[in-house]
Amino acid sequence: MLFSYLLMRTLTLTLLVLSFFVLPHGTFAASAKPSVSVGLPVKGASYDRTSKMPVTWELENVNRPMVVVTTFKLEKEDTKSPSVGYSSGSSYQHTLYAGQTTGGFTQDWGLNPTIPGKYSVKVELRECNVKGCDHAPAGKLLSKKGKERTFIVSNTAGTTLDPVSSTGTTVEIVSPNGDEEYVAGSGKKLAIKWEAEGVPKGSTVCTTLERRGAVGGMFAFPGEKSCKKAKNGKDSVSGKLIQTAGYNLAPGDYWARVTIGAKASGGKDGATLAQDISDEYFTLE
Repeated sequence: MLFSYLLMRTLTLTLLVLSFFVLPHGTFAASAKPSVSVGLPVKGASYDRTSKMPVTWELENVNRPMVVVTTFKLEKEDTKSPSVGYSSGSSYQHTLYAGQTTGGFTQDWGLNPTIPGKYSVKVELRECNVKGCDHAPAGKLLSKKGKERTFIVSNTAGTTLDPVSSTGTTVEIVSPNGDEEYVAGSGKKLAIKWEAEGVPKGSTVCTTLERRGAVGGMFAFPGEKSCKKAKNGKDSVSGKLIQTAGYNLAPGDYWARVTIGAKASGGKDGATLAQDISDEYFTLE
């Protein structure tokens, strides 16, 4: 009996040792919790809002397809440098494959939509959506809540235009073009005036008002009639300064934007041919 017991114990220990060396690493890794941390940007890094910022992750125990969610959030607006924008954060979802240990993407801060200031970035791993990893929103949280990394988005360029390829079409805002003052919610009319050249037949022109700051936003102006047939020469639109729950032109600093687009084709909007924004802010008091 003692011999049989010792023999069985020896065989059991041998099998355990063999399993440790022979079984695939994933057999044990499957029980380990997936984790993710931010590689870039480094803490305290500074990027101009006209630049592109590399974002990288460091991954562990990604044992099956899943998604990584990267979230940017404005923590404190920079009120000293020229202030622009109305976007104070966003989230991005990327698919990971089993065994992946690193990854990343490039964050293009764009131009006028981004508010300068101190931002935080955090990353987390989640299950794929039941419809697939490329579908949003992602599923349940898989990783521990990672530490936030803070960095700076600065503004040294002032108010600038989004780049548009040379098309031969030009547009220039005449008014409002800076320093004008209007009364918010007054119901009085505000006119956006511009001059355009080289406008192809069938083009459209759309007008918006954009409010800077963390409580900012973009407003089609005037309301649902913000796009019309474009033409060469002088043109304008006008609308009332109103404040409603769904269309709140509240007090603040604004600029106007005029965009000329090519003729729509195949059910899709035409390419942007030209655009202009106010040289300086105007104010709704």
